[in-house]
Amino acid sequence: MASTDTNTLEPASTSHFPTLSLDEVVDLIACIVPWADKTQRFLTLLHPVIQHVRLHEPNTLRYTIHIQSQPVPAADKDGLGRSKGPKIFISERYRDEEAFQTHLTSDALKLLFTQIKEEGLLAEAEEVDRYRLSFVGGFDGTAALGKEMVRGNL
Repeated sequence: MASTDTNTLEPASTSHFPTLSLDEVVDLIACIVPWADKTQRFLTLLHPVIQHVRLHEPNTLRYTIHIQSQPVPAADKDGLGRSKGPKIFISERYRDEEAFQTHLTSDALKLLFTQIKEEGLLAEAEEVDRYRLSFVGGFDGTAALGKEMVRGNL
C-alpha cells in the first residue's frame, strides 16, 4: 500500500511505466506560430511526421501536438496586414540524447522544415523555438487515456 507521508509517497503500481533515468531523458516543448491562413496547411504537414515518429522512432516516448485555444489578438499582424495564427506546441520526450538526435536528423523532419521554408508558413521565425526542460515533479497519466491519446485529431 502506498504511504500517505508526502516525503515517501510511492505509486501503488509502476509495472506499466518504462524504467527511465531522468538524467538521460530529453523533454522539450517546440512552439511554432504559423500565419493564420497557413495554420491548417502546417497541421496537415505534421501528419507524416507524427506517423514517422510513431512507426520508426521507438525511443520517442511522447510526441503530442497542442494548439492555442484562446483567440489570437487582432493586433498580431505584420506590416502587410497578415494575421498570425494560433501558437502550436509540440510536447516531446526522448529516452536519451541519441533518440533526440535521431529525430532531429530524420528525413521526415527535414522534409517538414523544407516545406515550412519553401511555403513561408511561419509568422514569427524561420526556426522553431525549442525549450529544453528539466523535470521538477508531477506525473504523466497518459497511460489512462488509452487509444484516444494514440489516435488524436489534428
